[in-house]
Amino acid sequence: MQALADLGAEAENRAKRPVPYLHDLVLSDQLRVLADDILAAAPTADLLERATATVDEVRRTL
Repeated sequence: MQALADLGAEAENRAKRPVPYLHDLVLSDQLRVLADDILAAAPTADLLERATATVDEVRRTL
């Protein structure tokens, strides 16, 4: 989650902030919000590629 949040901050040109751990049951919601934030920021192709790679890595580890 933190890696995606950091990419979101980069896409929005803002400072990185730690993502709080809420509960395992809300991880999918956190992921969805982070992804939406990245897409809403109109990311560069490079940033979008890095975000996709991050999600793919998480998927492989699950």
